[in-house]
Amino acid sequence: MTERLDSRMVFEGHVVKVRVDRVRLSSGRETDREVVVHPDTVAVAALTPDGKLVLIHQYRHPVGRQIWEVPAGKIDPGEEPEPAMRRELMEECGLEPGSMELLGSFYLTPGYCTEKMHLYLARDCTQTLGVDAEEDIAEMRAVTLAQAEQMIAAGEIVDAKTMLAVALLS
Repeated sequence: MTERLDSRMVFEGHVVKVRVDRVRLSSGRETDREVVVHPDTVAVAALTPDGKLVLIHQYRHPVGRQIWEVPAGKIDPGEEPEPAMRRELMEECGLEPGSMELLGSFYLTPGYCTEKMHLYLARDCTQTLGVDAEEDIAEMRAVTLAQAEQMIAAGEIVDAKTMLAVALLS
């Protein structure tokens, strides 16, 4: 089993921190591992009363383009995943879920990042407010699962959490 021998923080930004851990591998060899420390997150496969999946189109700076994805966001310090999911759904889409369930929790990139995502299914979502002015959402669209699958096949949906949500719902 790998043992952490030492750890030092080398960067602390607004969203992420980076630390370098000195570890001893099960073979006995010592090496350094870089770790991106990121808050846990939530994502939501939000379905309208007629069963369509809500997607948002927003600019993602690291990839330099707008992408289609399910609503998602960080869990604030001290916040639990379910209230965070409700907050993100309201902020990004102005939607209130009728019912919801946790589909699963998973690590996005466990090779170098601590971020764990909690994926929810929200049914019978209804519009109650407009999109939060601080959110940078270019467009919101409700699509059938068949349309979402076509968007994946056409390379229009390239976001892993969204692809997983569509796969779990299909």
